Amino acid sequence: VTGSYGKSAVKEILYTSALPHCRAAHSPRSFNSRLGIILSLIENTLGKSPELIITEAGIDGPGQADKVLRLFTGHLTGIITPITEEHDRNFPSHKDKVSEKLRMLENCDTIVYDSSDKDLVILLRQMQSRKKNLRLIPVDSNSINNESPTIYHALAKAALPDYYNSSVSVVSPRIGIRCCENGNMVVRDDFTPDLRSLRDVLDTARRQATPTRPCVAILGDILHHTMTLDEIYGLYASAFE
Repeated sequence: VTGSYGKSAVKEILYTSALPHCRAAHSPRSFNSRLGIILSLIENTLGKSPELIITEAGIDGPGQADKVLRLFTGHLTGIITPITEEHDRNFPSHKDKVSEKLRMLENCDTIVYDSSDKDLVILLRQMQSRKKNLRLIPVDSNSINNESPTIYHALAKAALPDYYNSSVSVVSPRIGIRCCENGNMVVRDDFTPDLRSLRDVLDTARRQATPTRPCVAILGDILHHTMTLDEIYGLYASAFE
């Protein structure tokens, strides 16, 4: 499972749905770096014989996909959750970032994907022209209410229809990213309103900002501090510079 957000949610739906039907295993928490994937595979295969392993895979810069690609063999299904502009600045272009993510799925027989990213759709079609047996299953998140975890369920259902359980609940991530109309994006933090939480969500929001999509912060009261409000907001305003 790769993408910009929702990887852990899709992984948990798949794991919980498949567990009653087969010997399923999954990576713990958000272990999606190359090292995290290695540790997850060791943990789930050492002395065990799972029939299904579900893991996350994430990259944030060029040249990382090939190192992840070599970790996966066998019958593979790739799942691509919604892709945002996060980490775009680390690549020559958004399309280059998407291409790097797809490189991780080069050995997949089936790819289930959120079809809202135009570059992703184009690159997947090119990939299918090279790999005639590649099966592509699009899920249109534009027709789904992104304020609920429905998109995560839709991707999980398309990937494992025989095992999918619609009653599996998804714990919303602490920091939620929601795509809205006119290219807008809302980053919402549902955690404790303290200084550390504010720093984390401002950093997430800053990484989503682009020259055509400036960042606007709507802040509530900040708890657990000994600073004045002027000092607090002055300190964290630097996150947007």
